[in-house]
Amino acid sequence: MFRIARCALALWLTAVVALPLVAQPLEFKDVPPDHWAAAAVREVVAKGIMKGFPDGTFRGDQPVTRYELAVALARFMRHVEESLKDLKARTPRVSLPVP
Repeated sequence: MFRIARCALALWLTAVVALPLVAQPLEFKDVPPDHWAAAAVREVVAKGIMKGFPDGTFRGDQPVTRYELAVALARFMRHVEESLKDLKARTPRVSLPVP
């Protein structure tokens, strides 16, 4: 059975669409600022794609459950759709005359 750690999923989700990484303090006691996935964890949490646990941990070394993966992917897709709508709204339309 294929297993993916929560930190690896966070890193993958940020890399897929090159989410801009935010510089804000990390609030999980088990993810130090110099952790290899700290920036990705910070970003997916800031975007609401993934969440930590009530005890203040992220548990990045634990495997993602099917439920967690489904929820994270649904939130990720919602974020992508909203970003595309925003991009479309900001993109000027150009009309070229047809000869």
